[in-house]
Parts: sequence; C-alpha cells; structure tokens
Amino acid sequence: MKKKTKLPFILRFIHWAFPKVEYVSPKIASEWAWKLFFTPFRFKPPIAEVEIAEKGNLFKVNVENIEIQGYEWGTGDKTILVLHGWSGRATQFRKFIDPFNEVGYKVVAIDGPSHGRSSGKTTHIMEFVKVLKAVKLKFPEIDSIIAHSFGGAASMMAIREGLEIKRLINIGTPTDGDYIIADFLRRINGKPKSGELFKQKIIDMFHKPFSYFTIKESIKYMREDFELLVIHDKNDKEVPLQNALDISEHANTKLIITEGLGHMRILKDMSVINHCINFVRQEKKAEV
Repeated sequence: MKKKTKLPFILRFIHWAFPKVEYVSPKIASEWAWKLFFTPFRFKPPIAEVEIAEKGNLFKVNVENIEIQGYEWGTGDKTILVLHGWSGRATQFRKFIDPFNEVGYKVVAIDGPSHGRSSGKTTHIMEFVKVLKAVKLKFPEIDSIIAHSFGGAASMMAIREGLEIKRLINIGTPTDGDYIIADFLRRINGKPKSGELFKQKIIDMFHKPFSYFTIKESIKYMREDFELLVIHDKNDKEVPLQNALDISEHANTKLIITEGLGHMRILKDMSVINHCINFVRQEKKAEV
C-alpha cells in the first residue's frame, strides 16, 4: 500500500485554526487568508535537486529589490526557460536538463520571487511577470518556456503583457479563477464568504477582478503565431483535468493527457519530457 504524504505541521495547523478564527472574527480571518494566499512555502529540496543545482552555472537577476536566483545548464545553440509552480523550485525540472542538453538546448531556470533561493516572503503573479521579462532581457535567445502549475499562469500573463515567446508548454496548470479560489479555501478550511471577501480585495489592490489574471482570460489575447502545448494528468488531484479541457479547443493549442502521473511525478516522466522536446524542436526541424 502506498504511504500517504504527511502534510507539514504548519499546513495542518492552518486547516485546524482558520475556521475558528473565521467564527470569532471574519475580518481577521480575511486578512489572514489574504496573507496566506500570497505566501509560498519553502520546502527542503531532496539531495538530487541539490546536486543538480551545484552542476549548473548560477546567476542573479535583481528586479525591484528582489534578488532572483538563476541557473544555467548546457551550452546549446537554442535556449529554453523552465518555470516551477507555487511553492516550487527551479530544480524540480532536474529530469529535463540532460535530455534537452543532449539535443542542443541550454536550459535556464529561476527560483521565482519568494521561492527557493530567491529573496522575499510574499509574491504574486505580476511580480513573476516582471521577473520573466528581466530573465528574457538577460537571455534574449529564449523562445520557449516549459512551466508547471502556477508557473504556466504566470508565463501566459507575461506573454499577454508583451513577453516575446513563441511556444509555451503548460504542465498541470490551473486555468479557472473560481477553481483556484475554491481550492485555496479547501486547503485552509475556509468558508465561501472568505472567498468573496478575497475577490473584493483583489479588485481593491489590482483594480481588476481575479478572473483577469487567469489563463482562461489570458488565452484570448495570444498572438496568432503563438503555440501552446498543454500536458495534464487524468489523475491530477491538485489541479483537475477539467482545467486543461477548458482551454484545449483554443486555436494553436495541443492537449496531451497522461495517466497515473499525478501533479508532481509528471515532471519526472520521460515520455512527457520527450513530448516537450518534440514540441519545442518543431521550428528547428523545419529549418533543416
């Protein structure tokens, strides 16, 4: 029998305490939910990730007093950027590095703001957009991004905001705003009322509704020559498959559905990596 992963104490405490705070003071609960939503957790990387980080060339990018840790592997004539999800790390893409290097690609990765070895405690999607633009300035040859989960939404928003990228691969990425908020409330054991207060605070801070920042909205503004590959697992319990199906009919979008890989193991599967290689190499093959 497969052993269940035990949640960290802080997550179990939040799930226990949040409804009690909601009952005593909805206002305090709303402020707490707001802070939690924008605060990623930093998990200790496994030894394999530490080792792959040490094999890379490290670089820094500074964006509005945020110091971003970056990594480079390989010296290929083409360059791809890989971007992790919420509470993730660049090195979660470690299985992608050698296969891409072997077909002539340099792999560039970053720890997003307030993630991994980068500075900060809280962050949001528009900070990621600024960081992605800064990385593109440092590596103008990047023409494709492979992104996991939240990283896919951030990449789509950056492209919508002018980031020049020809191809994007989204793996296990949420696309629907209502789902994202409902899932967040489930994780903290919050009531729908907290979700409504949260949506209003988004409007107050960003002057736009939460739906504005989702892939369902961003995909409407993609260039005609932009190509999107969506890879999603049928058994993804973190982000249900419907998130991928909702955008699969959009022009220039290809959908690949896997089975039995879930939300994280999908980043270690060689068939998934090969799909990514074939997708980003399309133009390269056509030029030969």
